[in-house]
Amino acid sequence: MAKFIYIVYVHMGIGVSMKVEKAVVLNVLELTRKKQREVNLLIGCYRQALQYVIGHASCRNRFKLQNSLYKYIRDYYGLQSQVAVDLFKDVVAILSNGGHVGKVSIPFNIPRSGKFATTRRGNPIISIAGLNGRIVIPIAMDRAYRRFMQFIDDGWSTTFFRFDGNRIYVTIRKEFDIPNGYDAVVGIDIGCKRLATVSVIGRDGKVIRQLYFGSDVGDKKRDIGIRRSKLQEYADKGDRYARRALRRLKGYETNYTVTRCWQIAHEIVDIATEYNAFIAIEDLTHLNRAKGSRKSNRKVKRMPYAKFRVALETVAGQNSI
Repeated sequence: MAKFIYIVYVHMGIGVSMKVEKAVVLNVLELTRKKQREVNLLIGCYRQALQYVIGHASCRNRFKLQNSLYKYIRDYYGLQSQVAVDLFKDVVAILSNGGHVGKVSIPFNIPRSGKFATTRRGNPIISIAGLNGRIVIPIAMDRAYRRFMQFIDDGWSTTFFRFDGNRIYVTIRKEFDIPNGYDAVVGIDIGCKRLATVSVIGRDGKVIRQLYFGSDVGDKKRDIGIRRSKLQEYADKGDRYARRALRRLKGYETNYTVTRCWQIAHEIVDIATEYNAFIAIEDLTHLNRAKGSRKSNRKVKRMPYAKFRVALETVAGQNSI
């Protein structure tokens, strides 16, 4: 589950609020043939419209692109007005990342182009703007949906979601108050041997406590890398069992890394709560430009710094730290 964080940072002794945003993934039930055709047609037209605008884009300014191509997109591709507006946001994002159109998901703004609702029987659905009117998509009432409803009950709100034909990606947000009067700071130093070296520093500047987290992450990813290279040799020779093992290994590595990042984030936030501290993390901007040996560069690129920071900011925000 991907998470996107926007946080207003705070200085010691100043009470403000921070806004946390994250994406929750919902599953949909199997569609009828008619609805599936309508959804496929909508996604196909959206993809073609994206490719057309990218191919005719003379700049990366969304408003200039929208002023020059909006009417054509509306008339030729038949997209609903708000979907057409949001398309230009996607165009700018794609142009900023190389201009390649990969897997397409359509954005829907609540309530202009899409909304959450329930049927007469109380079953959850989304109603989205199609090419020939509204399309009703049934939502699976599984664990993901129950978790989403827990967020809503806890005060999270949503005004936006995306749909790719199989899943719904909902952006939810909530503001958390940050109290005044911290007693300490939890400083986090990021490394290539240990994911996080944590120092609790009091107001007098002395280190109260020091802990080390995440040394197992680098070791696990190294071991997986060695196993992957061996399996790849067999896969290149046509071994189908090796190819299957490679796919499983990729999933295992991803799950292990994400789980450990969140476990460490929770432990650090628990420490900050215990000492009434705020969290300061090392700035790793331009880390990829750092010069080092081949071995050290390999170790640096092995560690999931971005995943860890997202997890830490999310858990800290939810605990008003």
